[in-house]
Parts: sequence; structure tokens; C-alpha cells
Amino acid sequence: MPPQGVDLVGEIYSTRTVQDDTLLDVARLHDIGQDEILLANPSVDRWLPEDGAVVTLPNRYILPDAKRSGLVLNLPEMRLYYFPEPKAGEVPVVITHPISVGRMDWETPLGITKIVSKKVEV
Repeated sequence: MPPQGVDLVGEIYSTRTVQDDTLLDVARLHDIGQDEILLANPSVDRWLPEDGAVVTLPNRYILPDAKRSGLVLNLPEMRLYYFPEPKAGEVPVVITHPISVGRMDWETPLGITKIVSKKVEV
């Protein structure tokens, strides 16, 4: 987590493609959304980037203007932010992942919700 009053987390860095990588493979490997990777790399071919092409990884985010606890979905950014409750002596952290909204013609329900159970699939 950033210091109090700072909303910027993460950093921008780069990597190189290897043979048979698509830009979306690189995005998936680095937990970046499809739109994010495409916008950060307009000159890199989405399906056939050159072997060894430099790919910018946009891993810098402005934290949403919301309570910093639990799960926060930022729909315009298509990103989930998770603020786990720190244990005694632990430094607070934020975990973030790209999300999708399903179908374009379905509205995403808005509001405050609660996870009431979890199931582990084996």
C-alpha cells in the first residue's frame, strides 16, 4: 500500500516476447487486462509480435476512491482491487487483477455486496 494520501501503486516495466507468444499471452502471464496491454503497446502486433519485441507492462494504478477494505471493482478500469485485512504486525497490501463484465449488452449490477461463502474446486 502507498503512504497515507497517495493513491498511486505499482510500476511500469517492460519484457520481451519469445517465439509463439501473442500479446494476450504476455498480458495473461503478467496479470494485465487485454485493453491495458493493447493500449500500452499500439505498435506491437496483437497476434504475431516479433520474437524479442519489447512489450510495455502497465502495472501502475490509481487506487479507486473507495473504502480500502475487502473487494472493490472499478468497472471503467475493468480491474478488481482486494484490500485484505492485515494481521497484527503486517503491512497493509493491495492485490489487483483484471476483470471482465461478461456480455456487452448486459448491464453490470452496481451496489455493495458481500461474499457469504466460498467453495474450493478440486
